[in-house]
Amino acid sequence: MNVLVLAPAVPWPLDSGSKIRMYHVIKGFREAGYKVTLACLSNSRSIPAAISRICDSVYVVPHRTNKYWSFVKGVISRRSYHEVLWDNQEFRVLVSRILNSDNVDLVWVNFLGMVPYVTDWAVNGRRKAKIALDEHNNDVGYWESFQYGGVLAGFLGRVNVRAVKRLQRMVRDRLDVLVCVSSSEAREAQRTWLHGARTHVIVLPNGADLTRYYQRPDPKVGN
Repeated sequence: MNVLVLAPAVPWPLDSGSKIRMYHVIKGFREAGYKVTLACLSNSRSIPAAISRICDSVYVVPHRTNKYWSFVKGVISRRSYHEVLWDNQEFRVLVSRILNSDNVDLVWVNFLGMVPYVTDWAVNGRRKAKIALDEHNNDVGYWESFQYGGVLAGFLGRVNVRAVKRLQRMVRDRLDVLVCVSSSEAREAQRTWLHGARTHVIVLPNGADLTRYYQRPDPKVGN
């Protein structure tokens, strides 16, 4: 089975929850005997050895982000912040080329904001491959929390809630699988934006690889 993993960043070093999740999902695919191709954005083209060891092929597209401009452009274009933040034409061409090679059985997309890279292909291309979205977060809930951060934050939150819901409506019938981190988020997705869709919802909780943790001899330092 050939798996194409799309990610907004190289999942190394393991210094954030999203990188840890992406890394171990890829590692799990590899241990299951799947052939894994990783396509990701980064601020350089360098590929860490730790990633090369768990992937058969790695494509890294340089991408520089401007968070403030992404907010402004998102408001103007009515797209979500992460859609704009991760938008890259070179990456779009790369993903299209890989998908049209007809050697992909599963596309594993990390984050809703990365789904636009496969939506056109899902409609117009040859749909041999299944599309799975690993949501990572409840995007609507995340942006709704901005209402507690003041006037400007509340405005940006409301704009992004509308943009996220628009994107959810656009992709709901093009996803084969939605991956949620908890059963409560899975129920919420089925109740709201996936209601009536044929998308299969599964729960893949965040977890720790205990082989990477150990007790330090000095209790003042911590674990």
